[in-house]
Amino acid sequence: MVCKRSISEQKIIDYVLGDLPPNEELEVRAHIEECKNCQQVFNHWQNLLLTEKEQPYNPSPKLKEQIWESFEAKQKRKEKSISGKRVFSIASLAVIVCLFIGLVYYNQDNTEQNSFQIARYHEGNIQDFREKPDTQQLSIIPVSNEEEVMGNVWINQMTDQMFLEVHGLQSFNNYDYQLWVLYNNDDIQHEIIPIEEGSTRVLIQGKDFSHLKRIKASIEPKGGSHVQTGPDTFIVEVKY
Repeated sequence: MVCKRSISEQKIIDYVLGDLPPNEELEVRAHIEECKNCQQVFNHWQNLLLTEKEQPYNPSPKLKEQIWESFEAKQKRKEKSISGKRVFSIASLAVIVCLFIGLVYYNQDNTEQNSFQIARYHEGNIQDFREKPDTQQLSIIPVSNEEEVMGNVWINQMTDQMFLEVHGLQSFNNYDYQLWVLYNNDDIQHEIIPIEEGSTRVLIQGKDFSHLKRIKASIEPKGGSHVQTGPDTFIVEVKY
């Protein structure tokens, strides 16, 4: 899909997203008006990236994990120098990667398989749950500039239940906190977690918590995402 006159597809993508300097933007615009091949590339990415209608996609669990690890490494290298707006600019690049891989490895998404259940609870029952001898307590690890975030997670393999308590979270109008539960077989479950006055306290019922690998939370667009697109807020490495 690259034109003989050597405007790269990546530069056309940057042009669609408005990420080019003004002088390069003018050059690309003039070239696209003259080159039919690049017009087709431009139309393809404009329809894909700027459409308001969400298209179903679901990369394989292994590819999801590879995307996340690549994004985390890039985020850690730049986290000390980028502003809040820049964070979401990087996140938008991750969206492009996820969309592209999702279109190549497309299959119908199954919400029930990719989501766990947030259950109702009574405080007395939670206290009993945390004090059970087979319930393990793990501390969350804040990521990036989230030093004020603190909390714990209690996991019981026998009942396949987890209680998450986190404080120091921020409130966003256009974003949600989404929890991601990763298993040793690279299966992934995800769900939006409710935030009230900077805290979340949720009882989670999942599938076979004896094979947990990692728990993490990220900041996602309102309503949540099929794959992670935003920066991590905290992680929990599960070791039995």
